[in-house]
Amino acid sequence: MVRTPKLYLMDEPLSNLDAKLRATTRTEISRMHREKGAITIYVTHDQVEAMTMADRIVLMSMGEIQQIGTPKELFENPKNCFVATFMGMPSMNLIKGQYEGGQFTCESFTIAVSENDRAILDAAGYNGKSLLLGARSSAIRSGKKYEQAFPDCCFETTVMNSEYLGDCVNVFFNAAPRNLFIGTLGSGEPSVEIDDKITLVIDNNQLHFFDADTEESIKFVSKQASMSA
Repeated sequence: MVRTPKLYLMDEPLSNLDAKLRATTRTEISRMHREKGAITIYVTHDQVEAMTMADRIVLMSMGEIQQIGTPKELFENPKNCFVATFMGMPSMNLIKGQYEGGQFTCESFTIAVSENDRAILDAAGYNGKSLLLGARSSAIRSGKKYEQAFPDCCFETTVMNSEYLGDCVNVFFNAAPRNLFIGTLGSGEPSVEIDDKITLVIDNNQLHFFDADTEESIKFVSKQASMSA
């Protein structure tokens, strides 16, 4: 970067660095980019690099563009299941179930759907149909305050594994046969061990819903339709 061209092309420049050096170099590249003001096309398979460095992301799979937008747009409003599970760590949980009468039901639990999501699903004709529920680990919590806040979104399960990360614990559990879910418990939430029985709560204000066949986001499609109307 000793020259000052109008455009830089970087093809996975950090792929051979260890995790600590990669984080430091990532910050330095971002600083240099701001100082030089040149357009930079940065190619990476690392979603953390994309999320932390990009102004806009072009997410591709099998040579096809899946979605274009800011990191916040792709994370909060993924166009399909691929985008939803690729953006963010841990990956978004996906589970198949049925929506009916304002509730989502799978083999392991039934939860209430929020009023906003209910309006979207009903208007799109999904009442009584199968779909995919998407929930990030940050939307799956435990503790009395969450049970009181979301009394219709609680279910009991068994802890399959846990990862202590200092300020939080990632908890793995079965939500349905062959489906391993992950939730993130922070300070003030119950400590858990493997094989513990635990009550988990899903924040239904943070859920995503996808068509079971096309895997397209129902919210995204609904929003696009309303904008073009």
